[in-house]
Amino acid sequence: MSFLTDDTWPLHILDILEYVEHDPVANYNGLYTTLLFHCFSASEPKVYVVPEKHEVDSLYLAIRRKDLLPLLLTHVESDVSPQGRVKADKQMREKYATLLPTCPLSHLWGLSFVGPTLRFYHGDVATGTIVPPSDGHLEEAWNIDTFSPAGFAKIKAIVKDVVDSAAAL
Repeated sequence: MSFLTDDTWPLHILDILEYVEHDPVANYNGLYTTLLFHCFSASEPKVYVVPEKHEVDSLYLAIRRKDLLPLLLTHVESDVSPQGRVKADKQMREKYATLLPTCPLSHLWGLSFVGPTLRFYHGDVATGTIVPPSDGHLEEAWNIDTFSPAGFAKIKAIVKDVVDSAAAL
C-alpha cells in the first residue's frame, strides 16, 4: 500500500515510536528513517532517502532524485531540550544553505523532527528565503505531534507535493 493512500501511520512505525519513547538511551534516528522510507518507498517517479550526515543525537536525510538532486530536507534531533531546538534550527538552516541552490523544484520543503514533534520549513529556490525566519522563540516552534492526525496529514500533503513536483520535471 502506498503512503499517499494511507489514513494513518502503520502499526510498525507506531511500535518503533513506543519503543523509543520508553528506552531512555534510544534516539529517534531509526524511527524517522523508517518513517521516511515508508512515505517514499512506492513513489513514482522513484525518489531515494539518502543519509546526509549522522551524529550521536542528530541525523540528516535528504529525499533525492536518481541524479541526486535534493527534493526534501529532513533533520532528526533526539535532544528535546531548548538547546536541542536551537541546534536543530541552526543545522536546518546550514543544510538549506547547501541544498537549496541545487534543488530542481521551485521550493525545498524541510521537516525538522525534535523527538516526537515536528516543525516545517519551506525554502524558495528563486529568492533563497526560508520560512519560518530564524527567530529567538524556538522553544515553542516544534508544536506539531508527528504522530497525531494533524502531523500525519501535513506530512502526507508535503510528500504528495514533493512526488507530484518531481513527476512534473
